[in-house]
Amino acid sequence: MLGKEWSALLKLIQDISAFFSITINTFLIFLIISKSPKQLGAYKYLMIFISVFEIAYSILDVVLVPQHYSHGPTFLVIVGLQHKLFGPYGLTILNSCYWGFFGASMAVFAVHFVYRWLVVS
Repeated sequence: MLGKEWSALLKLIQDISAFFSITINTFLIFLIISKSPKQLGAYKYLMIFISVFEIAYSILDVVLVPQHYSHGPTFLVIVGLQHKLFGPYGLTILNSCYWGFFGASMAVFAVHFVYRWLVVS
């Protein structure tokens, strides 16, 4: 499976994953706001921030549809210009945001686990 079939399969998987991500994180935000106990304190806002962050990341993934390729020490990301709402300049900005979200996701998870560790100890 090469070429257009592979790209179509990747796009389908990205769309399905984004749908589940947006749906589940929206439901999680609803549960955090409506059902969480008062004892959670600031942790509630951290969980809401992480859910909103993941929703935005999923939307960027669907808009850009980046294709990642690697060969040996080389890593390449291709963002096609066909059938996009934005031109090359807009896609360059969105691609920069996408990779900013990628890097920030590691920091967000680190903050989450450090916060939990500090609360427990």
